[in-house]
Order: sequence, then C-alpha cells, then structure tokens
Amino acid sequence: MIGSRFLYSIDNRFRNIKHVQTKYFRNIDIIFCGDFYQAQPIQDSLIFEQPRINNQTITHDFWKDNVKCFQLHMIMRQTNERFISVLNRMRTNCQTSDDITYMNTSCMRPVPNDPTFPYLFYKNKDVAMHNKKMLMLMPGNEILINAIDENEENNSNFPTHQHTTIFPSQLLIRLNMLVEMYACNYDGLDGLVNGADGIVKSYAHTDKVDVLWIKFHDPNIGHRQSRKLAHLYTSDIAHNWTPILRISKAMPITSKMAQLKIRKQFPIQLACARTIHRSQGLTLDRVAFDPTGVQVHGLVYTTLSRVRNIESMYLLNALKGNNFKVKQKVNCEMQRLQTTAKWQLEYDYSSIQSLRSIFIPSLNTRNLHAHLTDVCNDYDTMQYDILCLQETHMSLCMQNEYFKIFNCISSCIKHGIMLLIKKNIIILEHNHF
Repeated sequence: MIGSRFLYSIDNRFRNIKHVQTKYFRNIDIIFCGDFYQAQPIQDSLIFEQPRINNQTITHDFWKDNVKCFQLHMIMRQTNERFISVLNRMRTNCQTSDDITYMNTSCMRPVPNDPTFPYLFYKNKDVAMHNKKMLMLMPGNEILINAIDENEENNSNFPTHQHTTIFPSQLLIRLNMLVEMYACNYDGLDGLVNGADGIVKSYAHTDKVDVLWIKFHDPNIGHRQSRKLAHLYTSDIAHNWTPILRISKAMPITSKMAQLKIRKQFPIQLACARTIHRSQGLTLDRVAFDPTGVQVHGLVYTTLSRVRNIESMYLLNALKGNNFKVKQKVNCEMQRLQTTAKWQLEYDYSSIQSLRSIFIPSLNTRNLHAHLTDVCNDYDTMQYDILCLQETHMSLCMQNEYFKIFNCISSCIKHGIMLLIKKNIIILEHNHF
C-alpha cells in the first residue's frame, strides 16, 4: 500500500514533467485499488492523510477532493463461505469468539518438516533469524555470491534515493532454497516482479556466464526471459528453470551521497520467511504464522487472507482477540468513501439497451480459454450485440460450449479475430472481414 507522502511525490513528478503546476497529476485519470483494513504503509501516513515531509505537514487535498469509491464485492482468492465470512469479520475487528475458536481449531497443527515451507513474521529480525536457521539446515554446499562494485565518478544524472533498497555485498544461498525477487521489478510483463518466489536450482559462474537458475512456483513466470536467454540452456538445465542475471544499482559511498558506486548483484533474497508487509498482495499456497504479540492495524487479517483455503494456514500459537486492531480513522474514511464519496455510475444500462444501436466491444484476450472467467464477469462486455475478440481462436470442439456461455448463435473467425454474434443480430454480409 502506498502512503500519502509517496502519492504527493508522484503528483509532483507528473506536474514537473508537463510543467502543469495547477492540476493534480497533470489532470489524468487514476485508478486506486486496495484495502485500508490491510497493513498500513511503512514509514508513511495513510494515503488519505496529509503527507509529512521533513517533519512538516504538507497540504495536499487530492484524495479528499477528487477520489470517488466504487466497492468490489466478489472474493477472488477464497471460495469457502465460512472462511470468507470469518475473514470479513476479522477484517473490521468484528470477529466473534466462535470465529477465533474456528481459526485456532482449524489452523493450530504441526508445520511440515520442510525447509522451503514459507513463514510470515511481523519483524525483520525474526525473518532474518528464520532464514539463517533454514540456511544452516539445508543440505549441500553453501554458494557465496560476491557483488561487483564499480566507481561512479559523476552521479548528477543517476537517479537514486537514500531509502532505496541496497544490494548486499555478499549473497549466501544453497541449492533448493526458497528465494524471492526483490529490490526491483525485473520484468513486469514476464511476472519477474518484486516478491515473485521460487527455488534456486543452479548457479553458473565462469568468464562467459554468470547466471542464477530459479524454478518459480508460478509456471507462467519467466517465459520471456527464457526465450531471450535461450542460448544459456544446456542439457543439464530444465526447461522450466528461468535464468536470472545481475542488475546494476547505484549505492551511496558517503552519508550525503556526494559519491556513488555501482553495485551489480542478483536481485534475490532468501524467502523461507518474509515480513507480513512483503506478503501483502501475494497468494500463498501454504504459510505458517505466529500471531503472538502482533497487535498492529491490519497485520493479522493480512496474514490470514494470503491463503486460498483454511487448510493452507498453519498457526504456531493461538489467535487472541487483541491480535486484531483497526484504526478509528480508517473506519471514518471508509464510511466517507461509502457515502459522500461513493462513485455513482453515470449511465443507465436500461436506457442504453432501449436505443436502436448495436454494442460492439473489442477485447484483446490473447487466450480466451485462459481468460474466460474474466470476460464473463465483465458486465459491460456481456451486454454485447457483437463481441470482437482479438488474438484468439475457437476450435470446433469448443464452439458449442462457447455459444452456450456467450448466448450467441454464430461466429466468424479470421486473421486472429473472432466475432461472436447474439441471437437478435442478423449479419447480411461479411465478405470484407
């Protein structure tokens, strides 16, 4: 979650780029997605508060004056209705004693003896301690990877920040250890982003090759990288391992950053344990957590909601009522967003449907079968008369199934474009399609 100071900095950057100082974000539309009941920003105020810079409060009324709220209600991660209901009550600190008993009874059990089993902790020191412990327990030789440092004489054009994550001078790992990408988004289109986790499978370091091979848990991660570096694959490298190369990062030499050096290192770190803040936004297949002493806004709810089902959550100690905290100012802001700042739809579907017009939405799906649920859940799209899907196709065996799903009677496929036509539309001619 971003805070008000970070939002203020982005706004200033947008204004400076286009030399428009009188309009927020250069008058462009912005969509915010998030949940105030989860973990709050680190070293920053909540996004709806006034930012503080150098211990001074800055007046920045963008959020209060411009942001409208449209609340989403579909749960995408969990499916069990009771688990969802319990999480929703814990989210707002309205849980019952039965809810806590349900979670403790279901989740308090021994954690499997697996060094790659992920843990979540509140404090960085506990994360470091657990990762060090797992490093010692893992079999095999330790792999020590030294950073490559180069001097940067003139740093005037090199963007950096004193709070930017700093690469370590040494990276100590073992094969088959759980690691995660960090410090940067390596390739967002390829899924190689901050927090993507996987298992270290191999490390090759020669005069010509310096590459770390990782098998990511998400099989969709790393395809672009694998094709780009296909020449690095050998007979002993599996096809589902992704090559990761070093990246460069500016590092301050002096406290006032008068001098910089460039450090080249692999953007990974051990991930047998992570902080709750780093897990925010992730979906974990399994996780262990000790709630003892955690009494901070949103942290316990954030942890419990990382898994798809209650069977994937392991509690090392029992949950208690004082583990759940919600700030009153969050309740007040949510109340404001759901009432006076609620976003009202600016058009009426019934009036649109009454017009003598044809609605033809166009979507680039790339793979309709993989995104079928997303398309069907889009209300606007499903009001179509003719649906144009680009970069996809429909095999004959799937034709009847798709016709039933989309309530259509005919289709036309050519040049990677598929038209789905509803029953009330008659196409007289499509020779030019």
